[in-house]
Amino acid sequence: MPVQGNIEDVRKGFNFAVEVDGLLAGYAQKVKIPKISQNRIEHADASGFTVQTGGRPKFDDVVITKLVPGENSDTWAYDWFAEGFDPATGQGCPESEIKRDIRIVEFGSDRQKIVGEWLCRRCRIFEIERADLDKNTDENILETITLAPMSVIQIK
Repeated sequence: MPVQGNIEDVRKGFNFAVEVDGLLAGYAQKVKIPKISQNRIEHADASGFTVQTGGRPKFDDVVITKLVPGENSDTWAYDWFAEGFDPATGQGCPESEIKRDIRIVEFGSDRQKIVGEWLCRRCRIFEIERADLDKNTDENILETITLAPMSVIQIK
């Protein structure tokens, strides 16, 4: 007897599209866009008063939660993470070879209209957390991926 049921929208609840170097990596339920701040440098001016000058900008981590893989690959995060080091020698690869641009697109409730868009430049993947294995479900979900961006630009 064939299994019967309703076909569900695979993006149900996954309102964020995640692209890596222009290729769709998957859809996420939750994305933490990093806080952007600037270091403050205090120094005295000619009159002896303390003056604060802006320093380098810094960006918190990008955290992508509940990520269902796209059509092309469900191992892209692991493959990218593995490129960061050589297990035989224990040495890391040059940063220029492993950093990627990540584009995050937020869809509205209709999952058609784009309501937000960010470009996270030159990210490096630092952590992958897999969902707990459960024999009652067949979800293929990466629980959390943590990325460190060099810069973040809000496009929309």
